[in-house]
Amino acid sequence: MMGKITLEKKDLLLLRVPVLCFAISAGLGVALYFAAQYLTEQASRDLFIAQTNLDQTSTSVLQIAQEEETIIRYIGRYRDIEADGGVAEEDRLRLLEVIAEIRQANLLYPIAVELSEQSSQRLEYDPAELNPADPVDLQMTEITLTLPLLHEEDLTRLTDQLLASGGLLQPQTCTLSLVSSSVTDFTRIEEHMSAECALTWYTFNLSPPELISEY
Repeated sequence: MMGKITLEKKDLLLLRVPVLCFAISAGLGVALYFAAQYLTEQASRDLFIAQTNLDQTSTSVLQIAQEEETIIRYIGRYRDIEADGGVAEEDRLRLLEVIAEIRQANLLYPIAVELSEQSSQRLEYDPAELNPADPVDLQMTEITLTLPLLHEEDLTRLTDQLLASGGLLQPQTCTLSLVSSSVTDFTRIEEHMSAECALTWYTFNLSPPELISEY
């Protein structure tokens, strides 16, 4: 039979050092493992954030490029419309003043002017437009001009100068009629004909109110 092993105090002291080293090594190993796990997770999180920021930046750059392309494509048209007063508010008083100035300059007979209420329509962007801009309303007012004429050139002077005065005016119809069915002496300075013309006055509202859904 094997005898009982007795560990003396000096033997225990000798074992303490390896045990202590093992415990320290194990602790360091565990700490390094969790540190590595933490650093890996942090790196993955930082990579995800960086990738997300890169995607957002790429999207922003693409949107800016598309917006710039759209601006370049339409800036010429916009400037023409702006120069014609198409993006300004309707100035009805100024319109009446312009008509009065044209009448006085061409010695025309008095002109009756009728203006309808303004209507508006929300314009729709091309479905192929990837980056549509803010909403725009097309505003329309119907204008009716009625005036006696000495001859037909009075009408052409009025319409030509009115259309050239600024603003987006589109002639719709123009009706000429003789003052009477009897033979008219065109050598006399008097009303020989009358005219009634309809025009549409267009303007654009670049800051329209939001549309309220019916549902």
